[in-house]
Amino acid sequence: MKIFIYKLVIILILTSTTNTAQELVAEKGSFGIDTKNKIIVWHVFNLDSILKVSKNIKAIKFNESFRIQDLSTKNLSYTNSISLSNGNSYKLYISKLPIIHLDVNTSELNSRNKILGSFTFFIRQDFYNLI
Repeated sequence: MKIFIYKLVIILILTSTTNTAQELVAEKGSFGIDTKNKIIVWHVFNLDSILKVSKNIKAIKFNESFRIQDLSTKNLSYTNSISLSNGNSYKLYISKLPIIHLDVNTSELNSRNKILGSFTFFIRQDFYNLI
C-alpha cells in the first residue's frame, strides 16, 4: 500500500510539473553538485515512471534550473550521462544508489580534534539529516 501511495504522489507531482513548464524538480537531498568537476549526481529510484509521464523534458531544477542540451528524453538513463547547462556545462549521472552528503569544516580537521559535521542520506523519497 505504501508503494502504491508513493507512486501515486510521484505521478501527481510529475504530471503537475511537466504539464506547465516541462521542468523536473529534484527533491531536496536527492542530488549532489560538484561545481569544481562540473558533475551532478541525482538519485532517482524509478526513472521509468518519470519517462512515462514526462515526454518533453527541457530542464531539471536542482538548486537552480539546468537546461538539457539534448532534448531527447531517451537519453535519460542510469547508464549514460546527460549534458546540462546553466551557463556552465555539467554532466548529470542518474543513480538508483542512495545519495550521501558529508559536511565538515576542513580547516579544523586534524588527528587530535573532534569536529562537528553533518550527515545527510537520501534514498527513494526519504531524506535523513543527522548532525
